[in-house]
Amino acid sequence: LWQGDISEIAEPYGKESESQKHKDKLRSTARYFCDKLGAYCMPFAWTAIHLMNIVNRADAIEQIGSDSSSSLTDVSSLASSSSMDVSGKVQRPFADFPRRPSNCSLDSGIPVTSSTMSKISRKLTSEQNRDISTYATLRRPPSTTSFESLRRSGSERRNSFLFSSSTSTSLDDDMSALANFRPLTITVSSFFKQEEDRLTEDDLFKFLQDLKRPSSLLKRLKNLGGCLKLDISSAPENMAHCLTPDMQAIHPYPDPRSRPTKEVLEFPSQPIYTPFTEYINILYVYPLSVNFANHPKGGRNIAIKVFLMCGEDQASALPVVFGKSNCPEFSRVATTIVTYHNKVPEYYDELKFRLPANITDKHHLLFTFYHISCNRKQEATSSDQMLGMSWLPLLKEGSLLHGQLDLPVALETPPPNFSLLPPSVNLPSVKWLDNHKPVFSVRLHVVSSVHPLDAKVESFLSVCDDSTRESYLKASLPYQQDVPDNALFESELKRNITSLADANSETLVHFLPILLDKLLYQLANHPFLNQHPINVGQSVFEALTSLVDKVHNIFSVNRSDSSGHRNPLLHSYVQHMMQAPTSHERHDNKPMTLSATPSQSRILHEELTLQWVVSTGSVHDTAMSHAWFFFDVIIKSMSQFLHDNGLLSASRNLRFSDRFLDDITALVQAIINDVVNKLSREPTVAELINQSLAFFVSDLLSLMDRGFVLDVIKTYCRYIYQKCSGAQDAAKLFRYKLDFMRIVSAHEHFAVLNLPLCPIPIFTKAPSSPTPSELSQTSQLSLISTTSHKDKVTVLAGKLTPAYRHKQFLVGLLLGDLNAVLATSATDLQKQAVDVLFNLLKSHDRDSRYMDPTIKSKVARLYLPLVTIAMEGVSQIDVAGRQQFYAPLGGAPLSSLINRSVAMAIAGSNSHSVSDQSGGTSGAMHSTDDKLNKLPEDTSRQFLLCFLWVLKSVAVDTLYEWWTQLSSSRLLVILNLLDLCVSCFEYKGKVELKRINQTISRVQDMKIQLEENNIPGYSNNDVRRQSRDCLDYPIGATKPKDDIRRWRKGHLIWKKEHSDEQISAEMEQLSQLEGNLATEAGLVVLDTIELVVQIICTSGNSNHQSLLPTIMRIILHMLSRIQSILCLENVFASQRALVLKFPELLFEEDTELCADLCLRLLGHCSSCLGPVRAQASASLYLLMRQNFEIGNNFARVKMQVTMSLSSLVGTSKSFNEDYLRRSLKTILIYAEDDDDLKGTTFPDQVRDLVFNLHMILSDTVKMKEFQEDPEMLLDLMYRIAKGYQTSPDLRLTWLQNMAEKHKERGNWAEAAQCFTHAAGLVSEYLSMLEGREYWPVGCVDFTNVSDNVIEESAISDDIVSPEQEGVCTSKLFSESGLLTLVGHAANSFIQAGLYEAVGIISKIVIPIYEASFDYAKLAVIHGRIQEGYKKVVELGAKRLFGTYFRVGFYGPKFGDLDNEEFVYKEPPITKLVEVSQRLEAFYGNRFGIEFFKIIKDSNPVDRANLDPSIAYIQITYIEPHFDFWERRYRRSVFEHNYKLKQFVYCTPFTKSGGAHGGLNEQFKRRTVLTCTHSFPYVKTRISVVQRDVKVLSPIEVAIDDIDKKTRELADAVTQEPSDPKMLQMVLQGCIGTQVNQGPLEVAVVFLSPDRATWTVHHNGLRLVFRDFSRRCHEALRKNRSLVAPEQRDYQRELERNYVALTERLQPLISPTHRKRYDTGDSVSLVQEEEDFRDDEFNDLEHL
Repeated sequence: LWQGDISEIAEPYGKESESQKHKDKLRSTARYFCDKLGAYCMPFAWTAIHLMNIVNRADAIEQIGSDSSSSLTDVSSLASSSSMDVSGKVQRPFADFPRRPSNCSLDSGIPVTSSTMSKISRKLTSEQNRDISTYATLRRPPSTTSFESLRRSGSERRNSFLFSSSTSTSLDDDMSALANFRPLTITVSSFFKQEEDRLTEDDLFKFLQDLKRPSSLLKRLKNLGGCLKLDISSAPENMAHCLTPDMQAIHPYPDPRSRPTKEVLEFPSQPIYTPFTEYINILYVYPLSVNFANHPKGGRNIAIKVFLMCGEDQASALPVVFGKSNCPEFSRVATTIVTYHNKVPEYYDELKFRLPANITDKHHLLFTFYHISCNRKQEATSSDQMLGMSWLPLLKEGSLLHGQLDLPVALETPPPNFSLLPPSVNLPSVKWLDNHKPVFSVRLHVVSSVHPLDAKVESFLSVCDDSTRESYLKASLPYQQDVPDNALFESELKRNITSLADANSETLVHFLPILLDKLLYQLANHPFLNQHPINVGQSVFEALTSLVDKVHNIFSVNRSDSSGHRNPLLHSYVQHMMQAPTSHERHDNKPMTLSATPSQSRILHEELTLQWVVSTGSVHDTAMSHAWFFFDVIIKSMSQFLHDNGLLSASRNLRFSDRFLDDITALVQAIINDVVNKLSREPTVAELINQSLAFFVSDLLSLMDRGFVLDVIKTYCRYIYQKCSGAQDAAKLFRYKLDFMRIVSAHEHFAVLNLPLCPIPIFTKAPSSPTPSELSQTSQLSLISTTSHKDKVTVLAGKLTPAYRHKQFLVGLLLGDLNAVLATSATDLQKQAVDVLFNLLKSHDRDSRYMDPTIKSKVARLYLPLVTIAMEGVSQIDVAGRQQFYAPLGGAPLSSLINRSVAMAIAGSNSHSVSDQSGGTSGAMHSTDDKLNKLPEDTSRQFLLCFLWVLKSVAVDTLYEWWTQLSSSRLLVILNLLDLCVSCFEYKGKVELKRINQTISRVQDMKIQLEENNIPGYSNNDVRRQSRDCLDYPIGATKPKDDIRRWRKGHLIWKKEHSDEQISAEMEQLSQLEGNLATEAGLVVLDTIELVVQIICTSGNSNHQSLLPTIMRIILHMLSRIQSILCLENVFASQRALVLKFPELLFEEDTELCADLCLRLLGHCSSCLGPVRAQASASLYLLMRQNFEIGNNFARVKMQVTMSLSSLVGTSKSFNEDYLRRSLKTILIYAEDDDDLKGTTFPDQVRDLVFNLHMILSDTVKMKEFQEDPEMLLDLMYRIAKGYQTSPDLRLTWLQNMAEKHKERGNWAEAAQCFTHAAGLVSEYLSMLEGREYWPVGCVDFTNVSDNVIEESAISDDIVSPEQEGVCTSKLFSESGLLTLVGHAANSFIQAGLYEAVGIISKIVIPIYEASFDYAKLAVIHGRIQEGYKKVVELGAKRLFGTYFRVGFYGPKFGDLDNEEFVYKEPPITKLVEVSQRLEAFYGNRFGIEFFKIIKDSNPVDRANLDPSIAYIQITYIEPHFDFWERRYRRSVFEHNYKLKQFVYCTPFTKSGGAHGGLNEQFKRRTVLTCTHSFPYVKTRISVVQRDVKVLSPIEVAIDDIDKKTRELADAVTQEPSDPKMLQMVLQGCIGTQVNQGPLEVAVVFLSPDRATWTVHHNGLRLVFRDFSRRCHEALRKNRSLVAPEQRDYQRELERNYVALTERLQPLISPTHRKRYDTGDSVSLVQEEEDFRDDEFNDLEHL
């Protein structure tokens, strides 16, 4: 404090001193005032730093100024520049400063924003439910509290859910910035002089806003010199030497002498809902202003000294004032700033006091006001002179004062005991300033874990405290009496308890654990009055439910937790802080006291259950909405009760009273009723109540008599099924039941509960239970000691019999539910039931207690009925469908699909009888719905995983003894299930797995966006974190719900985004898991197959032999899928063993298996893996050897191997020629080294076969060369197929290969032709084997489909007989094969849009279906024909067909193609440039762009002018050509584009050498090309065999042009439905004014009257013009009926043009003239005579 105002004091700091003498004078003055007035301060300067910019951008430091001499204008202009100084410190322009709330703490001496330092100094953690070590208790005496050192765990640091909605949204961004924050140093060199009249915080904030923009106001700010350096860094996880805001040391604090780090206490602008987890009791005092203008002594330099007093003498001042950093830790007085010569000063001081733990009425704040003398001349007088005083008691009616207060100032010392009264009381004989007016304003802010600062909370705590209850109630009664009435006490007590929930929300959360403790204590210990109990149980329960509901609603508003999940605070309280209250006895003899007596005290869980049962109305509904909390409290109380009373080792049926068991039963029944009643009105609440009940029952299994608990489960299930039988929402109710069983099945001793130790005893104190009670300590021993002898397994072992349901009660419920929902069409329920079973078996498989195979086998035996369920539901399993993420609930209501008897059986009733036949479950189970829906693919996958787990885990002897008694049909179903497993668990590879994961992520992101957009109150970050948890689960495994694991209840994890490296690592791990799963599934399938083969070999049932083909097909299926090396080695071994045991399976029966086996073996012979090639080569060689040993040749295998290789060459993309040659060499070595067959012809036959295979591979080389040239590739394939004309099997194979190639390219018409040719080939040989009257007579019957099929005729001399060995062995050479090929052809025709051909080819096979009375197939065929014809009618003339081009090849580089011409068929609307670019790109790459050239014109090519080193091609657009007679038969659009063999193109030229000239000199060369086959064909290009060229004279060109326009008019007129736009466009082109010179000019040139000679062409041109005129007339008449009213003027214009055209043409084209006249608006045409002369008819016929 200096003498003078702020401007005078600040002036020397704003400029450099002129002389050293002046500097010494200033220094001397400063030293003087520091010595005299060092205890007082005055306002001087300020600066500001935007800390949030530092947090969000570590390299962007927001700083005010960079130069000490910069002016205010320079400061404001810094917004446009930034720089870095020499030292490397970043200096950025000043930016936006957020306004700090007026109640923000400034303990650090540096201005900070709200929520800033707490976020920087503390790192958030995701561990929310960790033990809280310290909880402050209310009214704790000072002696019981130690504040020297506190330990803090991660749970004390606020999580994201504790912040209000305004701060939680940006929390993730702040944490991301802090994670990358690097330490830095800020240099502040600009300080602004404090304005004397603007000292409040609001004034400072206005300055901050003005600094963002230049203004005249800023010029008044003076920039002072100075330098302030700040080191800013992110706080570490465990910071040493840290002090709390109340100066308490935080562990670790190893060295008390080290420099401490102080935490800043945050005053958030929004409420923060978190309980107090540490003791804090701080009072902040903010003197605001004082008015001493009317003071008699006229004080001007006013300072305020504040004391916290515990009495009225000077020694009563408490040392509780927090000192500055350079002062003692605590002092007794706090002093404000001094404003020079100001009688009405304003203050911005923050004075911090530590409040005593126990505050009494004597504690008060004392304010003393002093005038501080700054005059250097008054050395002798004191520097301070007291002007007055005021005081403020801390307590008012027992509550701590807070908020803003206005107090009067006393001019003299008040009388004794003044502190007991507030200064607002006008004490007598006391002189007041301004006649007792409130001239002093002060604000108090309390941060206390001891004082709630809420009247309702205070009153509740007072009535709950035995020491204050009586006095408080007496004081609150309307009148006082010595012995108050009991009813008044009871009413007042209940009112104070029930009004607790009306208190302030933030206060309730702050003191939540204490309030809950008090409520639970009052619930267990009712108060007594004169030995008469006061029944406050319902009041306490009502207050408890209201408090829980309010806390939950607080977090529902501020979070996305609006769906009723577990509140984290309530959950943390129950898990870590709750202690069940124990009764205590009070010994006092007062006649009127409230106390609890031991004889009347209750156990908490019993009382809570009772009050819950008897509750009604809104209290009951509220309790049900938060049932999870009350259930957890009951379970916690039960656990502590057993532990405290040493009952954990007692018998379970003696642990709890019978009354409590009855209450539990009544409570469960009430909850079930609530679930049913709320099902339709509040389904979400009903679901949460059901889940809470399930967790409660699961917990009861660990504490109570398990027989009683299982009986509760039985009651629940029976009641649910009774409601399902008639409820409309039966599906939802059944889904709740499945959810209930999911949670119960997660019990740690679930398997043991289904393995009883002894026969069922009779219980007297509890209802009979499905299984006997067991101790937790010994329960798992039953896994080993269930029986001492080998169990006799019967056929009933795999059935859901009543005995099974009774003995394995819980598993019986699960499997019964699964069986019931599979009999419905409710996809949701099916998925949920499978999920429950899948998660349960997964937990068994991971359980370390069941790792022993013997124990696991016993556990797996519990689920044997699952095999039967899978057998019954095999038709519902879908493994080939598309992945379904959301399966809607379909079908009829569940009540109409589940048989009542079935439901009662699932519930455990013995009245349901089960069939004992060898089929499994009752027929009623699947009789309700004959058309069952398919399971979704992911559900089917989980279901099959459960099936395989049972097969793997159950002992082989058990399965053997069971399956030996099954029929062949039942074993066949098992084999079908194994085949489905092969398809389901095929390894898909990393690329496919990544695609599936990306698809799942996209679907989930879309779902998140929908939820965020449609659900109000959802927080983006919370929902995103919850949704992305599903990525932690592998493909096919459904993520379990959050409630399935107890440790996840209410648990919310803050999860960062995965980096690319993490995603790559996860995908690698996922691919390994998928590969291991595929291998394991394959090995289980092989083991099961071996077991079935063993049953076939040992059983005497001859029907079992029919299973062998199915077994071989499963092996072939495994060979066709992607398998690991380990799995393939075992598959090859099984295949060789099966062929060795049953060779007739391949060589004496149907050849289909042999063909497939050869194909698979050859495919693996070309594998890039050496072990796989070795195994495949050995299997193929042994196959040849066994075939040879049977008949001294292996013609069958030889033919099948050749066909298989041909098929592989044409279709397989992974085929490798080099590896296959190695395998063939290995086979040849095997044959040469086989000593047993050296003297036979076997080695020579093997050698011949290998040679033939090498020849096929040579063709493969050529095919690979032209992989990028599809036309040449198909030509090669066609050539190979043509070479197999004498081998029908191989030709059929290559036709199929060509069809597949065409389908890959989308050439469906050509694919249809390949199938048609194949069908004709099969028909040809079938007619040679055995002709039937309803079969087609060879390929001649297919000529209506295509003329090209005749080439499949078997009329040559070298055609082999189909009866020869190894000929026509394919499965397609049969009636079913013929029907299959025709079906493929029909489908391809549909894809190609050739709908008419579908009817043509279908007529061939209709007699076959009629002969077999297969009306279903006939209905399908006729329906397909009908749909095709509908398409024809619908599309009409809008159908699009192929486009054709002529391509000529010229040059020696083309080899065989040199000087060859082809007709190329391209997709519809293909442009010439597109074909040119494609061919140019291919041949340019092949020959080099410099050696390839495209001839641009269509003129004849003169080879003499071509460069032999260059390859030339000529491309010309061509159109189909029809002769005059042919046009009469081709009337439809289909006929104009089908069976095309001739094409035409025209080339204009003149004799002068130009392409175009005048009409009388324009010639045209018309070229007609004839192909070897008609389009469409099995190829997309066909060679040209004939070329007809005709040169048209100019008049013939004119005739051709006019005739073309005439045909266009005719087509437009006859088109149905009519197309007005097309008609008008054609008319405009014929008679429009801009084209009148076209036809008219032709007539003038060639039909001039002064022509001397007339030829037949002139007469023909005249006749063409006459027809042209007539067509124009028809078109005008048709257009008149189609035009809209607004187009009538256009119609009149066309008619006028037509009249003008015909008037000018009439003298040129008609020898006789008829009069035409105009009728006004329309044109009337006079009918002309049609009596043409005979020579005219002759001329027309000649033309």
